[in-house]
Amino acid sequence: MLLLEGWAREGLNDEQIAHNMGVHPATYYRWQADHNELREAIKKGKAPVDFEIENSLRDAAKGQRIILKKRIKLKTTKRLAGKGTIEEEHVEYVEEEIYIPPNVTAQIYWLNNRKPDKWRNRKAVDVEATNAEPVKVVIDV
Repeated sequence: MLLLEGWAREGLNDEQIAHNMGVHPATYYRWQADHNELREAIKKGKAPVDFEIENSLRDAAKGQRIILKKRIKLKTTKRLAGKGTIEEEHVEYVEEEIYIPPNVTAQIYWLNNRKPDKWRNRKAVDVEATNAEPVKVVIDV
């Protein structure tokens, strides 16, 4: 169970986990349905990764400020009395704050999923045909 949890935490999907277990995905899904401990191990492993991705998507949609550590090379020149000059180099790290603007694709994805009634690109419409049952048709708007 610990291994299954680890695979899920690493971001493997159900088909990849089934492959690692050496079973067909249908067998894997049946085992998950039949064995609560297996299902819970997978669920427990996926939860942290899902939260990480959700947070990253939210940050990308909103835009964010991040701190980068940049490496800079400094040179110093020292004059020696009567002997010329000596150049010395050393590396220092400086922090730079940068702004990453909001990602429109992330915003669309977020809104389509969080507020589908208002933002979904597809709408379901009931259509009645003569002598037939009502049919639900999905259209792009």
